[in-house]
Amino acid sequence: MDHRLRVRQRFSGFYDLPVREDAASNDIDGANFDADGYVSSFLRSKPLPELVSRSLELSSEIKELDSDMQMLVYENYNKFISATETIQQMKAKVDGMDGVMKNLSDSVKEITDSSNHINANLAERRVRIQKLNGVRRLLKKLSFIFELPTRLSRAVEL
Repeated sequence: MDHRLRVRQRFSGFYDLPVREDAASNDIDGANFDADGYVSSFLRSKPLPELVSRSLELSSEIKELDSDMQMLVYENYNKFISATETIQQMKAKVDGMDGVMKNLSDSVKEITDSSNHINANLAERRVRIQKLNGVRRLLKKLSFIFELPTRLSRAVEL
């Protein structure tokens, strides 16, 4: 009975149906439903035409439920196939990215190495340029000092 209760609770949870814990043993929707007792009681209390009618109703319900179940399986199967195809496409794209990312990584490393090499080559020239720039500034100051007497004499003449 415990297994039946768990199965009923799972189905009820999946289909969002209430499970009544306090229902009688002859309540087909209850958690305590006793199938054997229900069938025995039904067979003893009903006449044959009503039993045949109920049997036809149950057969019809079973076929309908079976058809619904097949439809659900088919729909879920299609969803599963679609999800599988999507995952395979994503995997193919990611696998394709591995090569691209390796190429990108190699290119970035090559650019970094080239940049470091260029900086190393230019470092010596940079130092020389800075020294030359310092000398140029000093020459400008000296030039101003050398031109100062000429400027002063012009200024005095005015």
